[in-house]
Amino acid sequence: MDARTEAIGGRSGKARPDLEHAPYRALNMTAVTSAAADITQQCLGRILLWEAGQGRRGRSAADVDKLKSCTAAFLGALLSVPRHAWVRTAMADKAFAGKLSQHAWRTVQAVRDALVGCGLMEQHDGCALVVQEMFDSGKKHVKERRQTRFKATSTLYALADTAAVRVNADDGEGDFAHGPPAPLRLLTSTRQPVNYSDDLRAAMQVRLVERLNEFWAKHTIEGTMTVTRRDGTTYAGPMVHRGFRRDFNLCDGPVSEYGWNLGGRIYSPGEVSYQQASQADRIKMKIDGCSVVELDVSTAQLSALLGPVRPNVDLYQSGRLAQVPRPIVKTWVTVSIGQGSPLLRWHPGTRPKWERDGIAAEAHAPWTAKAVGELVLGENPALAAALAQEGTRLWAKLMNLESSAIVATLSDLMANGIPALPVHDSIMVPAQFELQAVLALDRHWAEVTGARPALKPIRGEPLPLLRGRRAPPS
Repeated sequence: MDARTEAIGGRSGKARPDLEHAPYRALNMTAVTSAAADITQQCLGRILLWEAGQGRRGRSAADVDKLKSCTAAFLGALLSVPRHAWVRTAMADKAFAGKLSQHAWRTVQAVRDALVGCGLMEQHDGCALVVQEMFDSGKKHVKERRQTRFKATSTLYALADTAAVRVNADDGEGDFAHGPPAPLRLLTSTRQPVNYSDDLRAAMQVRLVERLNEFWAKHTIEGTMTVTRRDGTTYAGPMVHRGFRRDFNLCDGPVSEYGWNLGGRIYSPGEVSYQQASQADRIKMKIDGCSVVELDVSTAQLSALLGPVRPNVDLYQSGRLAQVPRPIVKTWVTVSIGQGSPLLRWHPGTRPKWERDGIAAEAHAPWTAKAVGELVLGENPALAAALAQEGTRLWAKLMNLESSAIVATLSDLMANGIPALPVHDSIMVPAQFELQAVLALDRHWAEVTGARPALKPIRGEPLPLLRGRRAPPS
């Protein structure tokens, strides 16, 4: 008889909401990134040392593999929730009998005891929670269920930070997962995932990303970054590339009727991915040990929109826009396209950000969103028409043009053995391949949009052959 369980309250007595309402996690996660494999191996080493200290005889290679798999399952559960939060799971031996679990009870027990003994995990036995079970027959039954609670210690969080393992990651973006990360996501307008099943066009997109990931498995990305995570903590350490994923958007109908022409950017998921690094940190990174150059498509959205009629000027400073600081114009265009309508009032925090970026208060004070919008739309009537016609779909249409050109460029360079990293509307390549990358991006952008791009190269360290040389001795 199938039962669905719902928590309806805590047990009488001293209230412990953090324990009573701890989220449930099954021990079925695996390490799917190099960062996850790294921390799993570190913890396995500590477990084996702890067991040796307890007088346990050495394990066979097969036993060690089982221990490692179970360790990853525990780590995946512990690190899937906010820092210092508890998780609950059933620890009765019958929960690991037969095919109910991929882990044997003795292995689970050994890993649990070792993680606690090593100081990597805390345990709270048998905290009760009043639950309501509804059976297929429609009958409800209220009972008290006891499940063990676990949480990571500060020592484990320190290991996770060192290995750049994400804590409390979004579904599908963590280092531990219930399966390998999907190379393709199809999302609704509310960003809910859509099951694209065996759609042939989806299969083509999946294979494209798989080829990109296979290519990059043979290359290295090195660099450090400092970033504030979504949970407010600061990460300062190595950039971590876990593989690429392509996202398509705004699929609110049958997949068979979807055009695969909305969104389509290539992402490197993760809060410590190179795509999340500041440009100052990115430009210091190395690809295969070589300095890099970033090729940025200036005014990418407007360029894609105007296409063949794009004037050969800086679109953010053309005509009367020259009197407005460029970052202010860029903000108005980006936000207006993103929301699908002309921006009428600056969002909170916009002006302080400009000041952090070097725009003095007296320089931005006269410029209201409405005033800037009148100038932008006056110089770009095509944007006014597109906002009126496309609304909230405009950003996804323009992103698809941009991403199509970027993906074509990546594929072109990959076919010639040149590694190129996508950064939304720009690409990064080893500096010695700058010319090939410029030619490829120029060609594919023109093929997709009908106009040549305004490319802005941002260089890191100079090539060794271009550095100044010491004069030969006389």
